[in-house]
Amino acid sequence: MLSLKKLPHLFFPKDKNLKVNYNKKNDLMLAKSLNLVGFLGTFCYNKDYE
Repeated sequence: MLSLKKLPHLFFPKDKNLKVNYNKKNDLMLAKSLNLVGFLGTFCYNKDYE
């Protein structure tokens, strides 16, 4: 388990390059999860209105 004191350093690294890479990775994960939510949403919608 990570301690809460260490978490801010993961989310806000002091190295700017690291922060940019983290943000790109985070955006990709967010996009994937939004795609998954959209897919599940359309699947449920189609199932309800068949």
